[in-house]
Amino acid sequence: MKKVVFLSISLILCIGGYSQNTWLQKADFPGAARHNAVGFSIGNKAYIGTGYNGNNLKDFWEWDQTTNIWTQKADFAGGARAYAVGFSIGQKGYISTGWNNASSIFYNDLWEYDPVLDTWTQKTSLPSNARLDAVGFSIGAKGFIGTGAGASVKYNDFWEWDQATDAWTQKVNFAGDARRQAVGFSISDKGYIGTGESGGVRYKDFWEYDTLSNTWTQKADVFSKRCDAVGFSIDNMGFVGIGTDVPLNLQDFWMYNPTTNIWTQIADFGPGKRKQGVAMSVNNNGYAGLGTGSSPYFADFWEYTPLLTSTSSLNIDVFKVFPNPASNYITIEGTGMERIEIFDIYGNLHFVKKDLPSNSNISIQEYPIGVYFIKVNTKKGVSIHKLIKY
Repeated sequence: MKKVVFLSISLILCIGGYSQNTWLQKADFPGAARHNAVGFSIGNKAYIGTGYNGNNLKDFWEWDQTTNIWTQKADFAGGARAYAVGFSIGQKGYISTGWNNASSIFYNDLWEYDPVLDTWTQKTSLPSNARLDAVGFSIGAKGFIGTGAGASVKYNDFWEWDQATDAWTQKVNFAGDARRQAVGFSISDKGYIGTGESGGVRYKDFWEYDTLSNTWTQKADVFSKRCDAVGFSIDNMGFVGIGTDVPLNLQDFWMYNPTTNIWTQIADFGPGKRKQGVAMSVNNNGYAGLGTGSSPYFADFWEYTPLLTSTSSLNIDVFKVFPNPASNYITIEGTGMERIEIFDIYGNLHFVKKDLPSNSNISIQEYPIGVYFIKVNTKKGVSIHKLIKY
């Protein structure tokens, strides 16, 4: 029920006093503590399984966002492993690749999980080298896997799997250096891969994949180099955090705006420094946990609540903000505007004014580049829009 409270309009109206951009601990993962597990989400549920804690693991668990309860599900049918990738398409989840530490076997198989039947079905294997520490994500009805490592080689190949045909198609290679332990996610029809490691070199470069043109474009670097990080996306924003720049484990977290190509630092990961965790998003919240760091293995699970992620669904009264994105001035157009406030993603108030005319021009020239939220009070209630300053 806490999830519902987080998104309630009554609390959104109290932006200044409500703690968003925060990490809240949820029920601990009930399986054995571990690192390099795999996770994905389907609807209101998060799923975590496999991983390593001195032994390779194959147990698989479901977490319900509405009840904050974990339930053990059917073991992963592909066998015990770690360092795999996971993604979801529609109402099905997928696990592929990975490595078994005890047998030193690398995998390229693909398995589909049906949460309704609680069953696993093997699909067509990745038609390329078996590997660990790859990146996987989905866009529409397609799954994508790329990068990773074999016994003594790093990869930069990139593959698309079609759920409808169960067929793989090789796409243009990832444009950065071949690597392992990178992080990836998707936003709309674009995929993103960055950070990672190769030969002791850690990266902070970040790349965007366009599914329509089958091309990679280099984007702004992540703030600092790292590998073994985690990533997820919420409401057209990407998030990357924790990881390691050996020997230092990291706690910082960053939000990427694809519209402005800007990284903004957000709240540090709640429990502290770690690497090799697992992460996913469920509705408008991000989730991260498990991994290793100061303790051999972790089993905690944390929820990240951004500052007003999905504002369009919260609008009570309609008004327009243009241009958006904007650099110098914005115009707010509407009727009955009793009060306007502009906040940054940390909740800091940058502008407030009462009883504005139906067309109000506001200067934002002095605002730092980034994401802002405009809250307009009217007699009917409150409307909130997101503003991008570039």
